[in-house]
Amino acid sequence: MTFLTILLLALFTTNSTSKSELTILDELKQENKVDDEEYNFFKKQLNFKNSIGFTQRQDSLNDWSLDIVYTEEIYFHKKDSFLIKEYYFSQEKLASFRNEGKIYRPERYYENGALKSKYFFYDKEGKEHLQSILNHMSDKKVIDDIDPIVKVEVVHAGCGFSAKSVEMAEDKTKRKYRKAKKLNYYMIETFKGPNNNKVTFQRPVKTKFKTIVEGHSF
Repeated sequence: MTFLTILLLALFTTNSTSKSELTILDELKQENKVDDEEYNFFKKQLNFKNSIGFTQRQDSLNDWSLDIVYTEEIYFHKKDSFLIKEYYFSQEKLASFRNEGKIYRPERYYENGALKSKYFFYDKEGKEHLQSILNHMSDKKVIDDIDPIVKVEVVHAGCGFSAKSVEMAEDKTKRKYRKAKKLNYYMIETFKGPNNNKVTFQRPVKTKFKTIVEGHSF
């Protein structure tokens, strides 16, 4: 049994389900854990994920030799606009990255159905490499509150770069988000691993943001 298999079993011991996200949402509504407005917001998100071809990409996992997918579905309800991020990984490839002491980033990354190339954050809370995603999802409940993160990239030109620029950007970002405020979006996070699923429906509450600032060369 691989390390990741053990970790996945621990992650899903109390949250394993073969139910669809919509079935789980319906159950939350029946149990009065979400109100009518929240139910409608979350349902719109799930419908939008289908409209951008998410199902077809799931059907392609075997062709890609990938078997893990994590999604963030963000719905800005006042603007009726969406942002869906999809991160695809391989359980088999993770083992070699662990042996080499490297961080395992996505094999494929999509935004609203379009394949993207982007810089991924190293931070352990950034939810952009597999270990940080596993750590994050292990603490989430089926119905939960959003824990917002602000990510800032400081682009520089290699060897002449000073870490002071990152420090200044971090200080500026923390000052900007020093006060707690209520978010303007709802979020669904889903993790699908080998034989395991976990979904969490998250509501906005008044809270402080976490900030992550990293430098990288162009």
